[in-house]
Amino acid sequence: MIHLETCKDRKNRAQIKKLYLEAFPAEERMPFFLFHLKKKGQADLSGVYEKGKLAGMVYCVRHKNMVFIFYLAVEKSLRGRGYGSRILEKLKEKYRDCSLVLNMEEVDPSYENYEQRKKRKDFYRKNGFRESGFKIREYGVIYEFMYYGQNTTVREYQELLRNYFGKFLYGLYRKNSAVVKQEKEDVRREH
Repeated sequence: MIHLETCKDRKNRAQIKKLYLEAFPAEERMPFFLFHLKKKGQADLSGVYEKGKLAGMVYCVRHKNMVFIFYLAVEKSLRGRGYGSRILEKLKEKYRDCSLVLNMEEVDPSYENYEQRKKRKDFYRKNGFRESGFKIREYGVIYEFMYYGQNTTVREYQELLRNYFGKFLYGLYRKNSAVVKQEKEDVRREH
């Protein structure tokens, strides 16, 4: 059985950082030091452990009734064995009164890793996530926004980021991001 454990010491942080650097391409990673720029109770960097060993990591930011899953990764040797689904189940339990939202790379046949992206989207759908109706370009990468629970608008997502990053860092982010597709932003759909 897996469990989530908030990262509180250097040893765990080093293991999680190693997995983070291995699991995400440079263009999708934010500097690791930003994981520590959190307001109390707002962000959570957790290791996912099984029998005392690191099996994965997850970094979430909470704002109001929304939890944004910034990063979720499973140790390479454990991928494809149900760990990702179990991590999402733990997050659904932990944040049962909130909607879970995430970005994933746009799925389009023109991308070299199309099959990998399609598989990832199928994974999230299998775990109850739905398309929100908008896509965002962040630092040159186009992401599809997905949700579990109640859908989130572009404005709510931007509010979460503004609250998390603060005025200065959010300003830098805004210069390097744009909504590239939006469908009925203010329409809310229940899961």
